[in-house]
Amino acid sequence: MPASTSSAFSEELWNMVVCHVQSASHDFAIWTARLSDGERVVGLCVFALTIVMIFSFGAGWLFEDKAGVGEFVSTLF
Repeated sequence: MPASTSSAFSEELWNMVVCHVQSASHDFAIWTARLSDGERVVGLCVFALTIVMIFSFGAGWLFEDKAGVGEFVSTLF
């Protein structure tokens, strides 16, 4: 496959991805505009809890890793 064809294909693919992301973000903005205040608070709490759980899992994974991150942190504090 010639380089120009590969470049054109990747550019076309990228433009398609950007178009879909823009469409999804627009749809999400319309959907969130229709939510009540209570629904927004619940959604924000669920989102925050999800983020906390992901970072907690990652931190626990690092501390139990064989790389010795837990020992390094315990020497610092």
